[in-house]
Amino acid sequence: MADWNSLTEVHEKLLALIEEMLGYEQEKRQALLRDDTVRIEQMLQRQQACAMQMETLERQRMMLQDAAGIPGTAEELLAGMAEGPEKEKLAGVLGRLRAAAGELRELNKGDLEIARTFLQINGGIMPEAAPSRGLDTYQAAKRFGADGGFEQKI
Repeated sequence: MADWNSLTEVHEKLLALIEEMLGYEQEKRQALLRDDTVRIEQMLQRQQACAMQMETLERQRMMLQDAAGIPGTAEELLAGMAEGPEKEKLAGVLGRLRAAAGELRELNKGDLEIARTFLQINGGIMPEAAPSRGLDTYQAAKRFGADGGFEQKI
């Protein structure tokens, strides 16, 4: 017999952590726009702590579902439940969990784009644009020899 209350509780805790991470992501975006690297680092550390807690809850969720003989997806979990208030409650939590995770993913993608733009504006080199040797324009002498003799390397 499935412990629906425990499964719902684990999902509620996962939702709370994702919502907490959303707050950190929003704060991180503000810090990114202000170029506040100290605050960005603080938010990243808090997000990592949330992610570690989420891993523990995920293991707990999987153990509860395994004990109930229910496969891993939310749809399969709900399909294994009889109609009633427990199913409605869990379905609501899962819907909010899915929405919060999607919002977090979109915020994170936006933050990556902002960071890339700042790197380009500030003269940084994007990883995909960086030379494979890790050299920039001002290190040409290293690339072609101490005297800068290009012909010697051809």
